[in-house]
Amino acid sequence: MSFSFEIKKKDFGIIFWIHLVLIVLAVFSPLYIDYKLIILVNVLLWLQYYILGNCFLTKKEFNTRDEDMTFWFYYLSKVFYSLDKKKTKFFVRVILPFLIMMIAIYLQTNMF
Repeated sequence: MSFSFEIKKKDFGIIFWIHLVLIVLAVFSPLYIDYKLIILVNVLLWLQYYILGNCFLTKKEFNTRDEDMTFWFYYLSKVFYSLDKKKTKFFVRVILPFLIMMIAIYLQTNMF
């Protein structure tokens, strides 16, 4: 079985790299950012989703009005063909931020 997926050169522009760096920083944020600030940033992120209907960077990168499109879905669907757009959106917008907040609270209040 071989995977053949197409990644266009434009897929890795400056917005992609900014997006990727922000995601990596967010995932590891419980290790170096106070949990209260993480909660505030998540609230601001959710406000962005509510007001804009999507992430500002996603709108800019993919030039789409599709509110279900996410950075994660776009790139992971090139490898995992059966990925569901709505489930990916739910994971990225609800589950992952909640996990990051819970991990931050746990590590920062119970570590010592």
